[in-house]
Amino acid sequence: MASRCRLRPELATTGFHPLDGARYLVSADVLERLVGLVAMHSSAAAEAELFGVADQLAEFSDERTLTRDFLWWCDRTIGPDGQRMTFAERMDDVRAATPGSLRHSSPRPRNG
Repeated sequence: MASRCRLRPELATTGFHPLDGARYLVSADVLERLVGLVAMHSSAAAEAELFGVADQLAEFSDERTLTRDFLWWCDRTIGPDGQRMTFAERMDDVRAATPGSLRHSSPRPRNG
C-alpha cells in the first residue's frame, strides 16, 4: 500500500501511509477488517501520535489477533523486495526510505 501511494501521489493525502492506505481502501469498498489491519499495522498508532494524526487514525479499529501480530512481524522482518531482514535492518531500511521523517528521531532498536 505504501508503494501504491508513492506511485500515485494523489492517494497520499496526509503523508502518513497507514492512514492514506486505509482511506483508499474505504473508497475502494474493501472489507472493514482489511481496512483496519492496514490502518493499524505495525507501530501506526504510536507513529500517528508523532505525526499529529492520531485522531484521524482512531476512525479505524485495531484488531488484536494473531493475524494482526503476524502482519506486524512480516512488516518488520521482510524488506520491500520480499527479502528477509532482521528487525534492526528493517528499521534502518525504513529510515533510509523516509529521509527527514519523524522516524529518524525514533529510538534505534537494540540488538538482542
